[in-house]
Amino acid sequence: MADQILSQEEIDALLGAMATGEVDLNTEDEAAQEAEPYDLTSKSVQLEDEFSALEEVFDKFNRRLQKSLSAILQKEVTVEFAAKEVKNFASLIKGCSNPTLFNLLSMDPLLNAALVVIEPELVFSFIDCMFGGSGKPFGRLREFTLIELKVMKKISSAILQELEKAWEVISPSKVVLKKVETKPEFVHIFGDAEMVLIASFTVKAEEFEGIIYFCVSYLMLEPLKEKLSANYIREKDIEHKWSAEIERLIQDAQLDVVAELGSTTQRVRDVLNYKQGDIIRLHSGPQDFVTLKVNSVPKFRGFPGIRKGSRAVEIADRLDDNREFAS
Repeated sequence: MADQILSQEEIDALLGAMATGEVDLNTEDEAAQEAEPYDLTSKSVQLEDEFSALEEVFDKFNRRLQKSLSAILQKEVTVEFAAKEVKNFASLIKGCSNPTLFNLLSMDPLLNAALVVIEPELVFSFIDCMFGGSGKPFGRLREFTLIELKVMKKISSAILQELEKAWEVISPSKVVLKKVETKPEFVHIFGDAEMVLIASFTVKAEEFEGIIYFCVSYLMLEPLKEKLSANYIREKDIEHKWSAEIERLIQDAQLDVVAELGSTTQRVRDVLNYKQGDIIRLHSGPQDFVTLKVNSVPKFRGFPGIRKGSRAVEIADRLDDNREFAS
């Protein structure tokens, strides 16, 4: 410890160097000066936080799309949810090559439109598989022919159908293909500065690999904000868990089921005077319905009989809770 303490001479030398400027007292990190401001109130941050529960939709879409593409292409295809990001629409379009397959769609009753984008390399691989090939990528890009676009319509329809099924997790919607474009500059579904949420799905097979993008605007998601929050999904899961448990307990509950062959109304004095051999007339006969009561509540009616040597009742119909059995 003594070796780590400065002597008086060393202290004087250090103070002198500080006074003459030989020792730089400015220890500010240069990297900190280059830091860019980060706006926590920006729309992109809000989107990431408010709509985090969309991952449940994307997971279901991922699994359904994998089965659908494997069936259509007649080969094993793997689909993986790659990423979710928020950016302005101009950034998405700027990153797309010419041509690219843009599927413009509506999702009634939600407002505005959505977009499904398929990379051109993946489009050519899909087409090759549809015509019996292995899906090996082309060496160069070119415009899609009318026949190729018609072939891709089947795959696009399957993708939109699986998207519609997956979206049921949040809200039932009708997904309809409105238009197909191949040139990025002709896609004006959103404004350039409009914030959009983009989910990317990687499609892999033995011979090819590519990405499918699903793009939706903030304005479309705004009405669903509460259902898309992480708290809402958590509460729904808890409610579903308890509902299943309650249902299981109810199913295991024991109930008294009684078949009432008939009934009558008597005065007390008549009942007190009953003796052996007396006959009590009922309101119903052997050809009339029998009432089945569950915990003393009439629930069914049927016909009496014998089954496998035991007395039984064949149920004819169900009684409403407020309906009294008429003899």
